[in-house]
Order: sequence, then C-alpha cells, then structure tokens
Amino acid sequence: SPEACEEVIRETLGTKKSGNVDALVRLSMGRPGLVLGEDPVKARDKFMGTLAKMLRREGRCAWKERGDMKRWIEMALMLLRDMAVLSITGDAGGLLNEDIATELKRMSKGATTDSIMQCYGKLMGLAEELRFNPNKAVTWNYAGSVLEAAGISG
Repeated sequence: SPEACEEVIRETLGTKKSGNVDALVRLSMGRPGLVLGEDPVKARDKFMGTLAKMLRREGRCAWKERGDMKRWIEMALMLLRDMAVLSITGDAGGLLNEDIATELKRMSKGATTDSIMQCYGKLMGLAEELRFNPNKAVTWNYAGSVLEAAGISG
C-alpha cells in the first residue's frame, strides 16, 4: 500500500529525502526498493530532458546499452499512463507523476486518448523486442516517431 511504501521509504532514507517522499512513494509503484538505488525523481527528470531532445530531433541516440533502452521504455510507459489518465479524467490526483502534471498536459496537448493508448501498445511491443538486441539508433528513431505520431510533443 502507499502507506506501507511511505513507511519503508521514511525509515530507510531518514530525513535526507523527506521533501520528495510523496513523489518517491508514487514513483516506486508499490516497490519501495526502487527508490533505494537511483532517485526516481532525478531519473525521471533526466528522462524528460532526453525525451525532449528526441522529440525535437536534437542530437543522437542517448542509449549506450540494452538496459538503458529498457529503463527508457519503462519511463515512457509510465508517462503515457499518466497522459491517458489526464486525457480521460482531467484529474491529476491519480497520476504517478502528479508533480509534473502541467508538463504532461502540455506534452499531450496534441494527443487523443486513442493515440496515447496506441502509442502505449507500440512501446510495449518494442519492450518485448529488446530480447532480440535491436539496433539502438533504429530503435531510438522508431520510438521517437511513435511518440510523435501519437501527438506527444517535447
């Protein structure tokens, strides 16, 4: 439960990250161990920067290995989930990324619920294909084009 996650996070991290506990609880998605390694808020913020560059077609593929691809897709799926919730309900209260709801609304302004769900499905399929060790640059371009076609903007 969120309460149990919060308790584990507070006990483990103490006061050093107390300001982010609500965000950490949501981003842990019921797995408080996720926040003990890399700070998920910092990881998400880094992802958002990478995503913006991808959607603006700036720079080259930022993935160094398959693990980077997997983590990126997981983060993209989490954001798409939140965009779908916003599209359907208009309420930021049920978001995993509630603290960036305004940014998510802006990014998904050109998207419909249908296009978000189709994009989600395509990225889920892409996640399955990672076991075949796809070319990183081709996969990077494909992921960007799928997001762009859904109406997601950077």
